[in-house]
Amino acid sequence: ISTIAADRAISFEEAAMQWLSNTSGAPEAKAQFLLCHFGSRVYSVYQATIPAAQQAAVNNARDETSTVRLFSQAAIDRGHDLSVFDGVKAEAYLLITPEPMTHGTPVTFSMGSPANEQNRGNDETRHTVTLTRPIAMQATGVTQLQYYLLTGLNPSSFKEASHAEGDHIVLNSVEINKDHPVEQVSQEEAVAYTQLMNQKAGRDLYRISSEAEREFATRGGAETRFFWGDDEAQIDEYAWYFGNSSNRTHRVASKRPNAYGIYDLAGHLWEWQLDVYNDHYALTSDELAATTQDPMVSMEGSYRVIRGGSWSYYARCVRSAQRSNDPPGYRSYDVGFRFVRAFQ
Repeated sequence: ISTIAADRAISFEEAAMQWLSNTSGAPEAKAQFLLCHFGSRVYSVYQATIPAAQQAAVNNARDETSTVRLFSQAAIDRGHDLSVFDGVKAEAYLLITPEPMTHGTPVTFSMGSPANEQNRGNDETRHTVTLTRPIAMQATGVTQLQYYLLTGLNPSSFKEASHAEGDHIVLNSVEINKDHPVEQVSQEEAVAYTQLMNQKAGRDLYRISSEAEREFATRGGAETRFFWGDDEAQIDEYAWYFGNSSNRTHRVASKRPNAYGIYDLAGHLWEWQLDVYNDHYALTSDELAATTQDPMVSMEGSYRVIRGGSWSYYARCVRSAQRSNDPPGYRSYDVGFRFVRAFQ
């Protein structure tokens, strides 16, 4: 597009519309270009430029890698027009398939931490895990706007205009900071939210992640303390934590992503997982010494796993292997969630 603009001495927007209107362009590339501009003033203009013969293919490609259609329909069903998305972070609507999973082949990684890792917990026994079921993970945590659009509610502590970063809106008397992650949501409510997503999608596609899926996605292929390496001094580039958060949440995707392009997996909010918490991952010593396939702890238990650390915790708590837990009905201003889409 930049080459077209330079060669023809036209603006980038004019060049983009010429490229989008050309039927020789790949629908997948056009879908990704549109997604990069979701929430911007030119999104609807660019979308209208797609030739009618390619509209279905572009929309299908968009739906494979985003939830734009689902949340757009949710906004309309709640009586709003699509201007509610003006200025939103497009990243919150993206679905990212961790790179090794993109070919549909099983992936194997080391879960937990080595015995000599600084600040490790005694519930992080290192063991080998193989994941055979590919997923696409939301690129950020669920935002206040996304939670409102499906539930009509915003339970968040940080929803007032005083906490906004240019994203405050009031819809049906509900205050919302559109790009801030929703918190004060229990694990039970997070699971119920994904069920609402499935109702909207008309298929059983969405859920929250298992603990193993979460650690695999967080690591981004790394076996270091943090997904960016072992150097804690780099934390300000990648995570909101006690030392830089000013005691509150911020807009999602404001820090650098991990190697897979997923944001806020370290810090910002603890995030609920499907698993019941067990200090040895509910594995025997023999099982810990072997390879475990697609683990998800569903035994009876009073606590559910949370992962990631948060804005109110120290740097050591954003390590990739860090584990914690809370009762499934627990709510807090530093606990949220994100969803994954499971491929059939």
